[in-house]
Amino acid sequence: MDSRRRSGPGALTSLEAARALLLNALRPIDPVLTPRDEALGCICAEPLIVGVQPPRAIALRDGWAMRAEDLAGASSYAPVLLATQPVAVETGDALPPECDCVIDHHGLYLSGPMPQAMIEALPGENVRRPGEDVAAGGTLFAPGHRLRLTDLACAQALGIEHLAVRRPHVLILDAPARDGARTTCDFLKRALVAAGARVTQHTCADQSAAAIQTSLETACADLILLVGGTGLGASDHTIAALETSGVVQLQGIALEPGRTAAIATVAGTPVIAIPGLFEQALGAWVVLVEPALNRLTLRQPTAPLKLPLTQKIASRVGVAEVALVRRQGDAFAPLAIGDLPLQSLCAATHVTIIAAGSEGHASGELVDAFPLPGVEAGP
Repeated sequence: MDSRRRSGPGALTSLEAARALLLNALRPIDPVLTPRDEALGCICAEPLIVGVQPPRAIALRDGWAMRAEDLAGASSYAPVLLATQPVAVETGDALPPECDCVIDHHGLYLSGPMPQAMIEALPGENVRRPGEDVAAGGTLFAPGHRLRLTDLACAQALGIEHLAVRRPHVLILDAPARDGARTTCDFLKRALVAAGARVTQHTCADQSAAAIQTSLETACADLILLVGGTGLGASDHTIAALETSGVVQLQGIALEPGRTAAIATVAGTPVIAIPGLFEQALGAWVVLVEPALNRLTLRQPTAPLKLPLTQKIASRVGVAEVALVRRQGDAFAPLAIGDLPLQSLCAATHVTIIAAGSEGHASGELVDAFPLPGVEAGP
């Protein structure tokens, strides 16, 4: 067996080499036109360019559409007579071409022979001018942008029903744990859906190599996540199944947690074999799965947040380690490294990777960290 595929000490592939091997095997998927209401979290494939919006000035409140110059000097003590009858508008109505502001209903006195203005207004007051939503030739979404709830609301407001997105199909194959635990598979599904992927799941008949091979034979996706059975235990048969069904590029990464992750191809489809234990899977998600999704969708990677540490993080040299931190104001408080207890996972807001060649970071040192899945990036 190729020495890169053993999980024993000294046989681990560096994180950088493993990630490069995976990403070099991936190509961006083709865009698909997707209904707007199904596009949450998906990655824009084409720039969405719309015409001038709004095309005409619209009212931002109920009231009277007016010309600001006709209201100059008006007050309750010195009302200004108006030569023309004002036009009542409601929020969202287009203004008459000659009008450039909207005043409150109580700003006019209408009981006399001629309407009288009792307040002033500036041009554009309570009005959305043409082009203030979108200027001529403006791009609403750029390629690589992940669509948020607010983005879909804006698209709906503009009457856009479909969006061109890159939405990878990811298959989760579960080599079932002996105790029936599904925490890792369920986490991956939720994280993938939030990332805009189309997800299907399949549970192998059992943990045997034959059952895993049977599932791999019918697998069809842009990316396969094979969960569980990646170690060297008596019930771990995932690597053997992958060696029979395809080509294993490597097993064992110099990463904690996530050491037993593997990378393979089956019938030309990239496969990431992910440890069944949740915290191990989290490490594989951060360093392998998320970058793979970015490559498939051409998503712009999330920029890290750089803040100082409130205390030292110590790390082992030779193995990249996942560290959990919690943002506290303008600093990161370290919570755990390498071993990630549930209490630390619940308290964490961000994750940082300590390089294999580093002994860690001193208190006060600036570190780059990324939000955990499901945590907003923040300011």
